[in-house]
Amino acid sequence: MRKFILSIFLTFVCFTTYTYSQNIINVPAADINSISTAISGAAAGDILVLERDGIYLFQGRLDVAVPLTIRAAEGSGKRPLLQQIPTDLGTYAGDPDVQISADLTLENIHFNGSRGPLRTISTGRAIRYAADNLKLVVDGCVFERYWLRTIDLNAFVGCKVFYKNSLHLWDGREDRIDNGRFLDTRGSSIDSLVVVNNTFLNCNDRFIRNMGLPGIITFAKFDHNTFYGNIGYRPPFQFRTTKELVFTNNVVANVGLLGTDTLSNRKDEVGYADPAKTICIFTVTGTDTLNTTIDMKNNVVFTESRFTELFAINPLAVQPAPLFNKEWLDRITLSEAVIDEQLTFVKAPSLDSLRLDLGNYINGGTNWSNTGFTTRTEVLTPEEVNMSYGKTAAAYTAADGYPAGDLNWYPAMKAQWEEGVDLTGLEELNGLPSDYSLEQNYPNPFNPSTDIKFNIPQSGFVTLSVYNVLGQKITELVNGELSAGSYNYNFDASNLASGIYLYTITTNNFTQSKKMMLLK
Repeated sequence: MRKFILSIFLTFVCFTTYTYSQNIINVPAADINSISTAISGAAAGDILVLERDGIYLFQGRLDVAVPLTIRAAEGSGKRPLLQQIPTDLGTYAGDPDVQISADLTLENIHFNGSRGPLRTISTGRAIRYAADNLKLVVDGCVFERYWLRTIDLNAFVGCKVFYKNSLHLWDGREDRIDNGRFLDTRGSSIDSLVVVNNTFLNCNDRFIRNMGLPGIITFAKFDHNTFYGNIGYRPPFQFRTTKELVFTNNVVANVGLLGTDTLSNRKDEVGYADPAKTICIFTVTGTDTLNTTIDMKNNVVFTESRFTELFAINPLAVQPAPLFNKEWLDRITLSEAVIDEQLTFVKAPSLDSLRLDLGNYINGGTNWSNTGFTTRTEVLTPEEVNMSYGKTAAAYTAADGYPAGDLNWYPAMKAQWEEGVDLTGLEELNGLPSDYSLEQNYPNPFNPSTDIKFNIPQSGFVTLSVYNVLGQKITELVNGELSAGSYNYNFDASNLASGIYLYTITTNNFTQSKKMMLLK
């Protein structure tokens, strides 16, 4: 079975526990602010179910104050759309659209930050953290038209972000190339950042901004994502002090298109550049502080020739951006990290207008902010986008037999990947569990502590309890909502007497108990 090993996911997420019951609340789309009313009236652990094809309009910010799940109803139809509209006074009352001071899980929701027909006016942020030690889980969602930063961790600590199967149609706005980011962590400390099987299109500035003190990421994993279309006013992938970074099996296409431009007023900030003051595609700094490790393999990285040829217009001022700064390059094996192959996607957003603007800008040799430089790109609907590519491409089997990039564009291959089907004869621990299971504790017998592992193939409410032989509950190791994955908990019996104890896992669909022996 292929397991989705989320190193810090196992260590940190597991220790956030709640004692609440779940209520499933169906939220109608007919009334303006119905989603606002549902969120403000929800109790901890509630699940808000939104109608397929529903349009949920709201006035003012949505404040999540208790742990919630917001998800689309089962069945066919488009994802429910959430969009802010003006108040009765004709003004917008909230930015971000959603602010969280408690854990939030989002499943199959469409967020649109548009504030009118002009592509220069939109909400700055989709989701912003408002407290320490929060967990955000995003699965199967769509985001578009957030010009500043879609996910803003807002300088809090203990942050956890688990992001999968989602689509970003556009992060930015036409008249600003220095903004537009998927994730902005400025000054935040992140316990765990896991980004798997997503597609990011038309991101103006950076896909991730990790800078500012303390700015520490304990564990980050980017696996099987597709990144396409990025101006790169600053490094598209910018990491500050990071302990463990995994960047595997991704497609990175047409990013950092502003190259090494020295014509603009790009800011010279710490961590933006290598020692030669050149902005790179991938940067990491502060690696000696935490002895950073980078696992980078099987990534297809390319820029189409129609963009690289623009650099010949003014070669003294602009050259293609280097892939890595020195600290990143020193921690990888380049031949394993990057595959250089030009791919043709079935339906990617057109970058023709962007190429025209970029060519005129490079040729003009003047500051972008004084020329009205725009970032005109085609924004497709979720139904129009198709970032799959042909089976004859080397990239199609580059990820240990699976296609590099977002596997959602290859449903049959993704199903095999999730089931752990080995296409290369090599076992790789990369997928989600396919079955519920409770493993025997180890060591057993034990003194004074032991590890208990279990697997859950889908999100749900989970309890993991320890009992004595009389059936009396000794402790609860888990009592709360968990996402699909593999977990490991340590049970410390320092204060207990020798003897036989039982541990039991209970979910909505599964219950199992096992015995363990404490010998002192």
